[in-house]
Amino acid sequence: TETAHSQSSAQSKKSKSSYDKILLSRSHLKDLKLIGRGEFGDILIAFLPKSAVPVSDKRGSNASLSGEDKDLTVMVKSLTHTKDEAALTEFKREIDLLSKVSHENVAKLWGLCREVEPHYMILEYTDWGDLKQFLTATRKGTSQSLTPVQSVAVIHHLARGMEHLSAARFVHRDLAARNCLITSTLTAKVALPRLTKEPYSQEYCKHINNIIPLRWLPYEAVYEDEYSTKSDVYAFAVVILEVFSQGELPFPKINDTTFLAKLKEKALDWKSHKNTPDDLQKLQETCWNINPQERPSFEDLVKETEKILKSM
Repeated sequence: TETAHSQSSAQSKKSKSSYDKILLSRSHLKDLKLIGRGEFGDILIAFLPKSAVPVSDKRGSNASLSGEDKDLTVMVKSLTHTKDEAALTEFKREIDLLSKVSHENVAKLWGLCREVEPHYMILEYTDWGDLKQFLTATRKGTSQSLTPVQSVAVIHHLARGMEHLSAARFVHRDLAARNCLITSTLTAKVALPRLTKEPYSQEYCKHINNIIPLRWLPYEAVYEDEYSTKSDVYAFAVVILEVFSQGELPFPKINDTTFLAKLKEKALDWKSHKNTPDDLQKLQETCWNINPQERPSFEDLVKETEKILKSM
């Protein structure tokens, strides 16, 4: 009907104008370097002149835009398959959410390039990159290990970032060290690269028709396709394990098939890493509760991790 058409036309104008505020030309991106592949396509790192950041993103004080460097290091997520409806919907969902949120512990959306295909989502990146490779480097001795206080501070930052996202009714679905960033001042940020193909393909597994981050998901997400903030809380407990084990894969001695079977039987025996402070271990155990309703909220996790930090 005409009404339906006019409604849809109004909707498209609305979404067009909201994207217009964050559009930037890909000619501004310099030194693009491939770092992996994700659900939408290639993931790259590039430099973006601060002067090219859309005006709407410059409002308010932003540490990333201050300082002497003329360029920002950014992560570029490309949408290779613009004809894939599911991928396009998810790509837009991320842009819509990230254009509305602003928090020091959530990687910022700097802009969108869509004058030619593939479309690019331009996101904040940090000087020390993703948390997983940083933790692995500390285990291998090529980077200095975090102290217990620094480890809890990183976990507290991520709880704050996730509290902000969950308040915006956003379910992450893939919270893990590989999807978090860390700066040289040890500020941690929740991000959304989702490098499902490389370099982190071993952390994902094919289940039914989906590629899933199996070892970070609770029973209800894997077997009932029930994703919620409570499944993100479960994943948060796995991130705590990653931080204290210096990036080790959860349950490294069992393969995906065995893991799936144990998860189905509700027989997974999660244990905190021996270096985890006692109070944090107790908190971690509540996050792994089989019953989603019994898990804490991110608001609780922010308060509790702050208490633990102050007591150290």
